[in-house]
Amino acid sequence: MKKLLSTLAILTASFSLATAGDYSAKAPVAPAPVAGCTAFDPGFEMSAYLAGELPSGGSDAIGAGIGFAYFFTENIGIDTNYAAFNSDPAVHHFITADLVLRFPIKSACIAPYVFGGGGVVANSSTETLWRIGAGVDYRPAALGNIGLFADGSYNWIGGNISDTTIVRLGVRLPF
Repeated sequence: MKKLLSTLAILTASFSLATAGDYSAKAPVAPAPVAGCTAFDPGFEMSAYLAGELPSGGSDAIGAGIGFAYFFTENIGIDTNYAAFNSDPAVHHFITADLVLRFPIKSACIAPYVFGGGGVVANSSTETLWRIGAGVDYRPAALGNIGLFADGSYNWIGGNISDTTIVRLGVRLPF
């Protein structure tokens, strides 16, 4: 019986001295935050741009425009635009509304996107248009998330105005 009690005492002492891990009073370490930008959060944004109109049956024209967008999520938004092109013999006015699908790459503060929608183009007459396009938006944190963008769209226009491609380069201001 003495051997059994001695063996139990030694085993109990051995198990009580064994530890699993560090029991020092250190504070737990929080995981490091994920690097990336917050420039593509939901909300309003305004854009201003220079553009080129490349009609399929006429002379090219240079223009400028302004746009306002609202993003419901970081991926889905609505964008409205007005642009004017100094086309010969008349100025073409484009008013469009598009659904935008954006795919942010937060680690690089860049977002490729696609868009499609409709609108009107007016010079001496007003015609409807349908369009699709794609582009890329870059918003470095060093510029306060002010974005630089470039995109292009193909526009199918009714009536006597030629279908046209529009190429834009501009800035975006989230607010």
